[in-house]
Amino acid sequence: MARFRFAAVDADNARHDGVVEAASAEAVARLLAGEGKLATRIAPERTASSLWALLTRDIASGPPIRPRELVSLTQEWAGLLTAAAAY
Repeated sequence: MARFRFAAVDADNARHDGVVEAASAEAVARLLAGEGKLATRIAPERTASSLWALLTRDIASGPPIRPRELVSLTQEWAGLLTAAAAY
């Protein structure tokens, strides 16, 4: 059996991510459906044997960042870049 990385949502629109072993991507979708989840992404798990695989690995484990938080983060980065350029 192969390992598959998945992203899914449930009836409350809560996001679920994980890795499961299954015979195929279709089997993963059936497994998730049996748990009351709708698969939004299913892909074979990649190993981090190369730098590219490590850099492109999905690291989001929580809810997506909110627009207000993104604006705040961007402003903080801009301040750091300004300070670095002035140094």
